[in-house]
Amino acid sequence: MKKILLFGLAIGLIAASCKDDPSDNVPNQTRSFSFQGQTHPLDTLIVFNYDEREDLDGQYNLDFHLFDGHLDTSTYEFIGTSQYLYFEVSTSTTNHIKPGTYYFDADWGANTFDDAYSFIVRGTDTIYYSASSGSLHVNSYNQGLYDLSFELNMFNEGDSSDTGILKGTYQGNGLFLEFAPTLFERASK
Repeated sequence: MKKILLFGLAIGLIAASCKDDPSDNVPNQTRSFSFQGQTHPLDTLIVFNYDEREDLDGQYNLDFHLFDGHLDTSTYEFIGTSQYLYFEVSTSTTNHIKPGTYYFDADWGANTFDDAYSFIVRGTDTIYYSASSGSLHVNSYNQGLYDLSFELNMFNEGDSSDTGILKGTYQGNGLFLEFAPTLFERASK
């Protein structure tokens, strides 16, 4: 009887600690991108703050990671991810992204992004694409809710004939974190 009572108490505590996902209350959510005739879902947005840039006063480095699946925060591994999109953004605010349009700039000037890439899993192959130009539109940001749209000219570095336009949107919750240096070391293993 004691075990049943403890199990019931544990379930009750877990249920009480679960909150509604605020993104569930956002009307007409769109979280996907299209590329080469296929639409790919984006379930999660994580923004890492790398703090102020040393090479450009008043600009902050925010990295945007959009993907399907989720991030295991104990191992920093992407779980169930078959689509992934990344932007390295320079912005004038440190604790969130300032609404506006950020354009691709290989020299990474103020309020631009200098790196954007994606990987897509197709069967047993993972195909990597890099941006050669494009834009990221931050339509709005409000207390962890993001409204983003983007259009990128992508190319496969291993096959110059494999190109296309990647277009998408993300409307919903995003997790804002201070940079965790072990993320990519662990995720790449």
